[in-house]
Amino acid sequence: MLIGGYFFSFIVIGRVTLSCFIKYLSYFYTLIIHLKKNTHMTTVESVGYLASLLSVINQIPQAIKVFRSKDTHSISIVMYFLVVFCLTMWMLYGVLLHDGPLVWANALSLIPITYIFSMKIRNTIIGKDKWAI
Repeated sequence: MLIGGYFFSFIVIGRVTLSCFIKYLSYFYTLIIHLKKNTHMTTVESVGYLASLLSVINQIPQAIKVFRSKDTHSISIVMYFLVVFCLTMWMLYGVLLHDGPLVWANALSLIPITYIFSMKIRNTIIGKDKWAI
């Protein structure tokens, strides 16, 4: 429900940077709480947090480009379907393991990717793009 609400505001209001910023704040809140407990992050945890951060931000430039231009002609609908499906499965895996960072990283990554995928489907349905791999 939370993801859907932010996704809805992401599309309707169109404030790409604001909605992503709000999501990143919740992610970094978890990191700050971890650091405030005077626990030392291991190398493995540091690598995990860095990987999560990069996974979250890697699609934002593409989402901004699609938002500004509304052009999805060169984007593969199959690839984005697979990415949305895989991230959803990783998020479900994190829920089953009760692994908060895994859930949040994949949930946040889904926001720009789902936006791009939905714009590709929209453009394909209205005839702007073709049904192609």
